Amino acid sequence: MKRIIFVLSVFFSCLQPTIAQSLKPVQISFYPVLHDPHELLKSISDKLLPYQKHITTRPLEKYFGRFNDEIYNNEDAGEADSTAAFKKRFGTLPDTEGYVAAAAAEAADNGEDVAATQTSYVQVNPQDENTVMKLLKLAREKQLYDTSRYMFGFGLNRMMGDWSILCALDKKSPYAIPSASFTAVHKEESSEGSVTGSLKLTRQDTKRLVRLYNNPQKDDVYMVIDGELRWPIDKENVPVNRRISFWQEAKNVSDGNLFMKRLQASVVKEPPYKPLLPSQYRVGDTLTYRIKVDSDMDWITGTHTFKLVPLVVGDVYRIECIVEGLDVRQPSWASSAYDRELNNLEVKVLKQMLKQHFIIETSNLTGETSVEIKDKNQFDQWYKNLKKWCEASWKRDKRFSKVTDETMGTTEGESLLYHLDEFIDDGALQYLPELDAIIAPEMYFEEGDTTGRGYFDLLGDYGTYSISQNEQGTIISLKGDPEVKEDDLVDDSDPAIQDLKTKTDAYEYYYDTKGNLMKVKGKVRRNLYNKDFVIERIM
Repeated sequence: MKRIIFVLSVFFSCLQPTIAQSLKPVQISFYPVLHDPHELLKSISDKLLPYQKHITTRPLEKYFGRFNDEIYNNEDAGEADSTAAFKKRFGTLPDTEGYVAAAAAEAADNGEDVAATQTSYVQVNPQDENTVMKLLKLAREKQLYDTSRYMFGFGLNRMMGDWSILCALDKKSPYAIPSASFTAVHKEESSEGSVTGSLKLTRQDTKRLVRLYNNPQKDDVYMVIDGELRWPIDKENVPVNRRISFWQEAKNVSDGNLFMKRLQASVVKEPPYKPLLPSQYRVGDTLTYRIKVDSDMDWITGTHTFKLVPLVVGDVYRIECIVEGLDVRQPSWASSAYDRELNNLEVKVLKQMLKQHFIIETSNLTGETSVEIKDKNQFDQWYKNLKKWCEASWKRDKRFSKVTDETMGTTEGESLLYHLDEFIDDGALQYLPELDAIIAPEMYFEEGDTTGRGYFDLLGDYGTYSISQNEQGTIISLKGDPEVKEDDLVDDSDPAIQDLKTKTDAYEYYYDTKGNLMKVKGKVRRNLYNKDFVIERIM
């Protein structure tokens, strides 16, 4: 009996990998949305007419740009009423060419790129989705477009709420990822209609996905599972833990479980990672750097020191940054009493920030770096007290009590505090760009990297890099793209635009033969103020 049990156990143990090998691997792809699909869809619509009569006689393009009355909470409205409601809400008529005017209005309200929103998506009345997909399937079968390059599907757009929208994906984009690899699978929920979970991408594919997401046209990115468009990828979905959420349709729970088994069978081992240089940081160390700054903003210049104290190291670094000897002075260009008071308050804020120390967090997987005040609660309380002191001081001697906005009834003092809030929320740390630059990028690069192009969080844009060797060690050079590109739709006659076409940021990192970072040179031109700095290691 024991012999039989032993034979059966051996049989089943051998059977398991055989079953796993027989499961069809799941193909995970990531593609950008085609920036402007209108001409492509118009061409397909014209070519379909001789073939589509068994589906509908209505041209494909006539299904685009139609807005269901549910948008206006008026399901019984006639077409004229529906159009009037749309115009009242968005200030324009529905775009009959298929651009999503509603999404464009939302994008404008949010300060987003209206042009990209208008041209990337086509809205279709939900009741017509099946017909539209039948027509596009027929077009694929008849090879009426480049099927090796384009694929269509209904996706989601955050600006359209739960509405389905038609989008075209560009499979031949230079940033496309036809097949992504992952090292782990986590199931979150399985039901009759779908299964959800997350995948942990390999290090290399995480970097590729960040590059894709930050494509120059900022087009949205979709996950494709087994050739079917499934899930829009938000940048927040590419965190430092490399996990990507997924959603897959399933006929029933059993179908969902089979899909999960296929995913598990598709898991790969993490390929060996060989960084260009060893990590600079070890928990318990303290690294000291001297920084010399030359800036148009003459209140932050001169020489000071940084002490870096690593708190966490690995794929994610958390490093405490202590700034010493930084002399923040009143700007010389402030002329009016209002400007002098605002600048005086900004100096106080910056000095207090420096007292709190900073926490720099960076991912050597994605290159993303964030800077925050170490004790935010303490700083917030200090700032709250500062505002109370200002209000009391201004009230006593009636300074800045003049009403400057008759409509809102706001005083100069209230305007001062509003601009100071903006300074803290949006601008304060941009006066210290070396806080981002101090974290060396050596772990971002791998052995064999020499020259190339990629997205760098430090640059806030795409840029070129070059890596060279000399007798002293290794040099990494980064040069960003200008803020305004040559093919951007801008007014070229505007001198300010021409200026933005030439302003680029550049950084050089110098390492000794042991891989220790010894110097950083920075030229910041895309910031609010031009700034040059040199960072040198002291100990």
